[in-house]
Amino acid sequence: MLQERFAFRTIDPSNMEEVDHTIYMEDVCMPPGEGCTREEILDRVYAAPEFFLLAVDKATGEIAGYVNGVATNESVIRDEFFSEGGKLHDPDGSTIMLVSLVVMPQYRGLGLGREIMRVYAEREKAKGRKRMVLTCVEKNIKMYEKFGYHLLGVSQSVYGGAVWYDMDIFL
Repeated sequence: MLQERFAFRTIDPSNMEEVDHTIYMEDVCMPPGEGCTREEILDRVYAAPEFFLLAVDKATGEIAGYVNGVATNESVIRDEFFSEGGKLHDPDGSTIMLVSLVVMPQYRGLGLGREIMRVYAEREKAKGRKRMVLTCVEKNIKMYEKFGYHLLGVSQSVYGGAVWYDMDIFL
């Protein structure tokens, strides 16, 4: 069971080794242009660390994956949630805009991405959140549908020059 193997916890913004490792993970796991920059990640880590959930391998202490979002009362994801998420973050917002889901290659195929998303959704639902929204490239639509997300169509986001698709789930 994944809960036995992994600890799920919020990032520690005062631990620069941990923060730097999450930036490294984004670089390793995301194709060029699709991942967030160091500055964008730092912006969200410092503005809203409680919205940055890590999955840590209990045996090795290695961060195996993470999901990150920002809270808002907006209904549609836009590029600024990636580039200026910390400034747009509203701690009392009813919607979470997910901006990164990353699982290191050696941990893929275990269902860890799904588990990270499940734990995150349960945590945010308990805080009174109503909905989570994400964008993804076409090849990831089926994966997110398996997680319970619904396809809304082509996104207005053009982050990194890719064609993105909006998806959401009600909590």
